[in-house]
Order: sequence, then C-alpha cells, then structure tokens
Amino acid sequence: MALVLNGSNDTITGLQINSSNIVDGSIVNADINASAAIASSKLSGVSGGITVAQTFRRTSNTATNDSTTYFADSNWEKSDGTLQGGFGSFADPTSGIFTFPTTGFYLVAFQAYIEDSGFSRNNDIQILATSDNSSYSVISQVVFGIEYDVGSYAYASGYCDTIIDVTDLTNHKVKFGAGSISTVTWDSSSTQDRTAVTFIRLGDT
Repeated sequence: MALVLNGSNDTITGLQINSSNIVDGSIVNADINASAAIASSKLSGVSGGITVAQTFRRTSNTATNDSTTYFADSNWEKSDGTLQGGFGSFADPTSGIFTFPTTGFYLVAFQAYIEDSGFSRNNDIQILATSDNSSYSVISQVVFGIEYDVGSYAYASGYCDTIIDVTDLTNHKVKFGAGSISTVTWDSSSTQDRTAVTFIRLGDT
C-alpha cells in the first residue's frame, strides 16, 4: 500500500512500523499518557530551576564618615514583613559574611539608602567576593550622592548586582560594603527592606 499524506485532515495512511525496530519497554503507558508527569530521568541538560531565593535586611543603622563599613555584625535578619518570604534554605551571615547553601549560579543584589544631614557627594556600595575564604575583591559597585547642602536630612539610594558561579561552598563567599566621604547613616528597618541583600539561585553550575 502506498504512503498517503492527507493535508486536509492531517492523516497519514499506509505507514507501517517494523516491530523488530522497537525495543521492548522503550515506550510505556506513562510516556504517552497526557496526564503523566515527565520523569526527571528522561530529561537531559535541563536544570532544576530556582531552588533558593532569600532577602536579608539590616536591622540597625550604621554610620560612616570618610570610611567603609562591611556590616560585620549580627544585625541582619531574613525579610519577614507582610507577604515576604524566602524559598529554600540560606543560613544567616557570620560577622557579615554570607555562605551559600548549595553550588550553582546566583544573582546577588545589594540595595541601600542613606540619611544625609550634610554634604556627602560621593557614597558607594559594594559586593565583595572571595574564592579562597580569605581575600575579598570588589566585583560590583555603584556610586551616588547628595549634590547640595540641604541643611537637614536628605536621602539617597544605590543598587548594584552581579551573577556569580559558586562551585566551592567552603571558599566561595560574599560580603557587602558601604562607604562615604562625609558623615551619613545607612538606614535600616525591621519591617522594610531599606539596606538589604537578595540571593537568587538561577541554576546549576
């Protein structure tokens, strides 16, 4: 019988499959059942997706004056305000140093804002990383400031982010810095994310 393709009703007639070419067990009901889930063992090259997402915020104000702070204290908390939450596990930092819960590619974001009662034209926030659990390098930074002397409190904010590849949980860590040329206060809150950091695991390394 000839092979006939019918475009009007999307059918094929005259097609035969040699059963000797089908390995027993290669097609099972679960593979063709419309309601069956796809077994992970049958996927190749597909990552597990986002498995970690967590924001930490500062709960105590910190002042700088012609200096940089690395928030090396315990005044961090997981954001837990209205509808806020985290996904997966992420340990609280130790002396301002964050250790990753599992390997993978992570989006790391840092936001901060200042209260300025004077004239601090240059302020900066930094994301620092180490590959040896010792020496830290700035890998992302933004500079911002107040351009005039307001004589009373004024506010400014900065944001930076980066993507990092964590392959060693012992040695690959990050911390965060903030500095100013004049006296400013890096604001905090126990109900809002004012000075805060966010980690999102994007996928496998």
